[in-house]
Amino acid sequence: MENQNYRKRETTIKLIEVMVLVVLLVLSATVGDNYFSDPDHYPQTLSSLQDKEEKVMLLTGSCATAATLLATVPDDATTPVADEIADLASTFAIVLSVIFIEKYSLTLIGHVAFNYLFPAGCLFFIAGILSKRHYLKQWAVKLGIFGLIVCLMIPFAMDVADLIEETSDYKIEQTIAQAEEISDEINENKDDEGNFLTKAWEKIKGGVSGLLDRASRLLSNALETAAVLLATSCIIPVAVVFVMIWAIKLLFGVQIHIPVDLPHRLSKRVFRHRAKDDDPDDDMDSGE
Repeated sequence: MENQNYRKRETTIKLIEVMVLVVLLVLSATVGDNYFSDPDHYPQTLSSLQDKEEKVMLLTGSCATAATLLATVPDDATTPVADEIADLASTFAIVLSVIFIEKYSLTLIGHVAFNYLFPAGCLFFIAGILSKRHYLKQWAVKLGIFGLIVCLMIPFAMDVADLIEETSDYKIEQTIAQAEEISDEINENKDDEGNFLTKAWEKIKGGVSGLLDRASRLLSNALETAAVLLATSCIIPVAVVFVMIWAIKLLFGVQIHIPVDLPHRLSKRVFRHRAKDDDPDDDMDSGE
């Protein structure tokens, strides 16, 4: 009689647990998915990304315009600096593409977690209860923990990036202002066909040397701005990916092999610039 009562009580507890898990599964796939995949529920993060996107677009356009105009200066006086600024404009374009990915991944991760990971965890836990297999419950807990990591890591990375960028906003604005000033000054000393006026150098502050100095300062500020943007928009998300991979290996015991020099490869690819050959004799030797 006692054994029968115990079995009934155990069966009742199992049914209650299964019903609770089914309710959680349905809530996760409906209410949770609708809430966390809705962009309206991330106003601060999306506003920050939108502001960053506008600044980077303005920075890319102003630097590209300044580089193009500097390359038209007679006697190729500023062409080397213009080439370097043009290369940085392409780097800013890479940052801009990463920002687009971050904007869309913000809502995507919520959809993946609440529509797939958490429901899968509930199903594993239900299977573990009904089959009395403890390892299924362990997998359910692991899926739940991984879902939380997926939900929290991207917003956390963006918050860290915003803290870093708050100290460098003035540098971005300064770089944009310098690029626009140089572009305006060059345009004012060109005719309708885009050719330099005869006495253009008399109107430009400091002549060719003054323009070259300002272009060099623009390049220096643009380099510093590019480093900050790459750190906040590219390196930190890559670090988040490494943390997620580490979490997968830790939770599920999956062996994921990553090249040790991957960060070096990424930085080398991002920062690559056209090689400059300062010694003309090298070209002659290589030609031979």
